[in-house]
Amino acid sequence: AKVALPLFNQNNGNIEKVAHIWTDYLMQFGLRSKTGIDLPFEEDGQYELHPSNKFENGISALLNASWGGNEVHTPLQLAQYAATLASKGDKYKPQIVGATIGQDGKETKKFKPILESSNRYPMEFWRVVQGGMSQNIEEIKNLPFHVAGKTGSTGSPNEQERMINHSLFIAYAPTEDPQIAISVVIPGSNSEKNIAALVTAEVLEFWHTLQKENKNKEEGSLK
Repeated sequence: AKVALPLFNQNNGNIEKVAHIWTDYLMQFGLRSKTGIDLPFEEDGQYELHPSNKFENGISALLNASWGGNEVHTPLQLAQYAATLASKGDKYKPQIVGATIGQDGKETKKFKPILESSNRYPMEFWRVVQGGMSQNIEEIKNLPFHVAGKTGSTGSPNEQERMINHSLFIAYAPTEDPQIAISVVIPGSNSEKNIAALVTAEVLEFWHTLQKENKNKEEGSLK
């Protein structure tokens, strides 16, 4: 509401203009657009800022959108979003292939990171965002490094029109010097615990182990 209401009022309730501004900000962070990953058949999300039914008007639709209502983002879009938050506004294109290796084991081609956009905002904005993602989240608090994370939940109707809840979590780590961003969505999770956050913790723990193993190998090769 702190974002939606001022935006609506500043533009005199012009929902078309507000929708354009809203979409522009979301796209800066990897939402409301395909990521362009180097894989075929990427799916897009579903977005509806305009009133979705006869009981909803422009301002209520915007309020819904301000906390993620009326929008469905893919896990990949959420991962790019988390990565953009981690880099304080630099949005990179997701890539599966980092390099190609020939039969002789030598690298034949290296794929450099592709910076799609760089969005600069005052550092105080990022401190607020990171502060909101650095709360005491039970599922990740025992990791040996600080994690910026945000829990969430979403739902979708099944064939019987009953709402099915999904567990959701996005994160980046380490908080002070981000090296990895992740999003996890677990369909049909009705547990009291955030299952997606538990899965994230296991993934980050495994990543941390790999980092240590790679470091030990590099140090060993120098001796």
